[in-house]
This record gives sequence, C-alpha cells and structure tokens, in this order.
Amino acid sequence: MAARDDEEAAASVGIPVMRYKLMTMALAGAISSVAGAFYVQYYLFVDPDLAFGSSQSIQAILPAVIGGVATIWGPVIGAAVLGPLSDVTATVLRNPPPFLDFLQGRGGLDVILYGLLLIVIILLLPKGIYGALRDRWSRR
Repeated sequence: MAARDDEEAAASVGIPVMRYKLMTMALAGAISSVAGAFYVQYYLFVDPDLAFGSSQSIQAILPAVIGGVATIWGPVIGAAVLGPLSDVTATVLRNPPPFLDFLQGRGGLDVILYGLLLIVIILLLPKGIYGALRDRWSRR
C-alpha cells in the first residue's frame, strides 16, 4: 500500500518499490492468462468482440462493485451473489410459474430484471455487500 500511495516515501524508507510493482504485474498477468485459457476452452472460439467487448468488461468489474471495492472478500462475495442471481432471474422469467404466465414468451425480461436488481443493490449498498456487512458487524 505504501508503494501505491507514495512511491518516493516508500523508497526512502527502504521498500523495494520496483520489485513489488513487477511482482504485482507478473501476478496479474498470470491470473489473466489462466482466465483467458479457461475462457477459450469454454467457448472454443475467440473473436475480438466476444473476448474484448464492453459486456466482458462489465462482467469483470461487476462482482467487485457489488461485493465491495478495495476489499479482498468483496469480489468473492460479489461473484457468489451474481452467478445465482443471473440464473434465478433467467429461470423464473424464461419458464415462469403459473401466476406469471402473462410473461411467457417475452424476450429480454430476465436481463431487465437482472439489471434492475443490480441497480437496487448498488443504490442500497454503496459500499458493496461486504462493506455493508462489515459496517453492521462493527456496530455490534
């Protein structure tokens, strides 16, 4: 954190700033390459729009925003919440229960509901899920 906040001050107290920056970049590159290899194996095809489109960027950032930015557990919690949330909205609106039969055959409603739920979560929990849980726990 010292190298991130003030490089010169960190270097003046003996922290090897360049070493930590290189280690961080190498670790980020290794994680990205493993994720890319899994991504290609899942889709069996690579296209610039598919791999680098705005949808992929949003899907990469969203778990961190929903879970809690600048925390270690925030993205993990965000990913654990967003995966099932997407599946539940798709299941409920693509094959609606009997009391929601009027929604049958309407395309895109699952994506609209998913987006609305994300907006509600972001508005109600501006620090993310982990931040809200941490604040509630600290008040106890």
